[in-house]
Amino acid sequence: MNEKDNLEKNSNKSKGKRNDEKYIKEMHDMADKHAKRNNKVFIAVVIPVVVICIFVIQQIFSFSLNSTKKDSKPTTEFASETKTNDKNKTEDKKNSTDKEKSSKSALDEKIGKYLDKQENRQKSLDAAISINKGSNKGISVIYISEILRNNGIEIPKSTLSTKSLVKELEKQGFEKITDYKELQKGDIAFTTKDKSGNPSHAYIFLKWSKEGKTDYGTVCDGQINDYDSTIHKRNISVSTTTKDKISFFMRKK
Repeated sequence: MNEKDNLEKNSNKSKGKRNDEKYIKEMHDMADKHAKRNNKVFIAVVIPVVVICIFVIQQIFSFSLNSTKKDSKPTTEFASETKTNDKNKTEDKKNSTDKEKSSKSALDEKIGKYLDKQENRQKSLDAAISINKGSNKGISVIYISEILRNNGIEIPKSTLSTKSLVKELEKQGFEKITDYKELQKGDIAFTTKDKSGNPSHAYIFLKWSKEGKTDYGTVCDGQINDYDSTIHKRNISVSTTTKDKISFFMRKK
């Protein structure tokens, strides 16, 4: 091989080497471009997705927190409302009790306590028999009048009939009440009218025989010949073959 061929051969090698280096450089450049493009894609796609996920998580947490607050708030309000309702019920019950106390006649209470003692009943009975000239017959009005006098109500000793007793009670500020369900201990009751148009009997109411029942009750009157005692059981809202039912009762205002 001559010198010319050697030079040409060396030249071709050098040229091939330069081409290889150029190709490698192009490959590196292309790889760098792909890497930069991938980085841009990552920034453009992945980061927004991450931001959106973070935002969604924050919203879910915020909603859950608000829901918990809302759930606890009605419970607090309900507890407060329940407390207020209980307070109102207590006040209503107290007001109802106070109203009941105020509607109950002080004289009724006084008479009731007076009749609770047997010695008081006997004292009034003896005085009534004395006023009736020693007889214990037909003394209920006289007996009740004596009980009233012993409790500060000035009923004339000349009061002998239901008619006159009603008039005297009206003068003393007593009122007529027809609803027998409202009877209280110490009220003075009158039965239905007799042939003369006046109440046939008078007695002092003490209590009902059975709670919620108005047919029978315990009373105080002067019918000791019928019952052997001034306190006994008798019909109230119903009539029997021998005893009339209640017509009205009287209570001091």
